[in-house]
Amino acid sequence: ETARSMYPSIEKEFVLIGLCGLGRWLHSQAQGERAPLRGPALHAVNTEAQTVETALRAYGIAPDLLCLAVRTAVGQGPCRHGSEVVHRSPACKACFQHAKVRAESVGSAEVHCLHLLAAILEEPSTLIIRVLTEFGVDIAVLRLGVEAALASLQDRQAHGESVADKPSTDPGHVAQLPMAPETPYLDQYGYDLTQEAREGRIDPILGRQEEMLALVRTLHQKTKHTPLL
Repeated sequence: ETARSMYPSIEKEFVLIGLCGLGRWLHSQAQGERAPLRGPALHAVNTEAQTVETALRAYGIAPDLLCLAVRTAVGQGPCRHGSEVVHRSPACKACFQHAKVRAESVGSAEVHCLHLLAAILEEPSTLIIRVLTEFGVDIAVLRLGVEAALASLQDRQAHGESVADKPSTDPGHVAQLPMAPETPYLDQYGYDLTQEAREGRIDPILGRQEEMLALVRTLHQKTKHTPLL
């Protein structure tokens, strides 16, 4: 991500992009013999990706949209990398160190993606603040939500994961990754009226028979059916 954006070093913005896009990347890379992760390792990383996505979606943030927004705000830098090795900036290193300290403070043996996300939100860059503000997100509230997700994660780890959450030891087992949403913009800004109707959340329509028939006729036209009603 850093090399593609032509920046000299890895910044916190690129870490945030990676956290938001981890689930989609795993799904795209999970197939074939050259898949970078398999078995328990794939299951563990996929679980972390799902945890991050759940924490963001709880506050109305679609990870794919946030990833795109940060990437657009970062833009293109002036650096062209001659090698594949890209180092972290001092601010990024401090962020990772902070995440490690947070993990160690609660007795966690490993740094979880949520630790990284919490560290980013604790000292966000000006760009990250601007993007999240444009999303209508209160960073302080989001940070508290991530903290709550971390507390829940630590509680589960303390009491042991359920059998369903444990990685399979079967070498032939392939973790099933969740499909990325096909309509992220609609999911972020729209409402699924059909689903709401199935759930009984839409009041019955009374005295609007002519309007309903007109709507049905419009939608059944072979051409020129109004795309937005």
